[in-house]
Amino acid sequence: ILNRGSTLYRLPVGEPHKSPLADTAFSPVQDDLRLATIDQQGTLAVWKWNPDEPNPLVPVFGPVPGQKDSPDWATGLLFGNATAWSPDGKSLAALQNGHISLWKNGIPERIELPVPKGQQCRFNQLCFSSKEHRLTAGGVAWNETNGDTLSFAAVWDVSELSPRLIATIEKSNRMHSVETPGTERKGITAIAFDDFKNQIVTGGADNRLIRWQMAEASDTSVPSLSYTLDISDKGNENAHDAMITAVDISPTGQVLTADQGGTVILWPTPKN
Repeated sequence: ILNRGSTLYRLPVGEPHKSPLADTAFSPVQDDLRLATIDQQGTLAVWKWNPDEPNPLVPVFGPVPGQKDSPDWATGLLFGNATAWSPDGKSLAALQNGHISLWKNGIPERIELPVPKGQQCRFNQLCFSSKEHRLTAGGVAWNETNGDTLSFAAVWDVSELSPRLIATIEKSNRMHSVETPGTERKGITAIAFDDFKNQIVTGGADNRLIRWQMAEASDTSVPSLSYTLDISDKGNENAHDAMITAVDISPTGQVLTADQGGTVILWPTPKN
């Protein structure tokens, strides 16, 4: 008989989430049974799972509602509601309607992450490095000076209590197109660290998948990362024909991607 498993616990409807869940994540640390949940309205909750208790899911701290402001430049656009733990379980990052923030060491105090001066940023996806105290997020940025909207990503060092911006992806002439018709998301829609190659891989609403080279650790100038190549399986032909929604990379550098049309691609393992 095929055993499809059974429900251990069902999160109560409306407490604290009043909309469907957008993302969930268990702490990656062994024996640390904390669980983060975030819904489509951006409400974040952190729980402690204890299967021996009558109520096995207990809040670690009160729910954090998402910010609902939508500036004029973002009218009609949707942004990410997502959450991720750092590999050591000491930091929790969250996107709440595209706003990024951080909680550290289990303290229920939101830490804002710095972005370049003069830019308003909204993000679609985020990812921690598996080897470094680094966090990245991709989406779009609006320039307050000239009113331009561009595809954008940021990289932060989150090893200290005050996160530090260490790199961006924004100035390359090979950047993801932000003028993508027929989508409610713009710019970078999926992002992941490739720690095997010391690169970042981004997927976009323009269906492209691009590699970017991380800067040297000694570079303190907050550089815009260098374009490396568009990933494809047939020369310059793009294997995705819809907005890329997910990128994941194995410890050996193998890339797995998915798009809005339902196509999933496991890319060949890098030779070096």
